[in-house]
Amino acid sequence: MRTLLGLLFAPALLWLTSVVFAGNSGNSSESVTVPLLDLLAITNGGTITLDSSIANPAGSAVLGPVNDSTARLNYTQNSTGLKKITAQATTAPTGNDITLTVAVAGGAGTKTLVSNGTAQASQDVYTGIAAGAFSNRTVTYGARCTVTGTKVSASTNFVYTVTFTSVSS
Repeated sequence: MRTLLGLLFAPALLWLTSVVFAGNSGNSSESVTVPLLDLLAITNGGTITLDSSIANPAGSAVLGPVNDSTARLNYTQNSTGLKKITAQATTAPTGNDITLTVAVAGGAGTKTLVSNGTAQASQDVYTGIAAGAFSNRTVTYGARCTVTGTKVSASTNFVYTVTFTSVSS
């Protein structure tokens, strides 16, 4: 009899246990938006003084080249494709034969932005940039001119605006 009662009540007891101890579940979703980042920041360069006393002594018609490495470049991007950074002198004073160059540490080498007083087309200064970030890259500007092509009546500052732009490779 006990065996018969055990056989009758065992399935009922298992069913009751699964109903009592079974939990309920539900689903929830959360949406996360990731913005497309393309952040470029560069600090100002210093001042290049073209001086004949060191690099070019008396009797030399060339002033420079002299470099300035005070500017720093920082960049972050998260696109699926490669990016590059270009540089161009967007304002260049006239009436001189100054040549202005730029190089970014780890980049594409020294590029000429202004050649003998004439602004050049945009130059690739850093190429093949995959998603990621770099900071504090040294930007080196260089300048030179001749005494016959850049005449002044007093010490004169020639100020150049250099625009850096990130674009898809």
